[in-house]
Amino acid sequence: MATYTADAGTLNRLVHVGENVVVSRYISNGVTMSVGDVYQMCRIPNGATITGMEFYGRSSGTGGIIFDVGYTSSALNTLSVFGKATISATDQKVVVGTTTLPSTVSISDDAAQQYWIVTMSVASGTATVTGTFGMIVRYTAAGAGRP
Repeated sequence: MATYTADAGTLNRLVHVGENVVVSRYISNGVTMSVGDVYQMCRIPNGATITGMEFYGRSSGTGGIIFDVGYTSSALNTLSVFGKATISATDQKVVVGTTTLPSTVSISDDAAQQYWIVTMSVASGTATVTGTFGMIVRYTAAGAGRP
């Protein structure tokens, strides 16, 4: 089991009133993805409400890869709260969390980490050559602020 960070693994500097969109991507060039691997896709600030999640990707491994989609924070590790997403040898884009969204990030004000990290953990399957996948996460915020 290993932990990897996608290209949007940092928190936005400024959160705007209204809809915010984070797009992240992870390319596994020559790295074997295996069960238990966790990919940190993006960070969503405390108080934000996640309104939409889309997953896109493909892999060149044998069969497909099934991911559990969830989040981690300093106090919680909920790797499958948003459901599952699958990639295979053909490009695809699927909506994630249709029964669990909207979901509000709620963290105690005295917690050191004031954001959720949206994660994808490999539940089954392997990709031994190349796997490319990503997330598009939409969220709203109550007001402008800096994390």
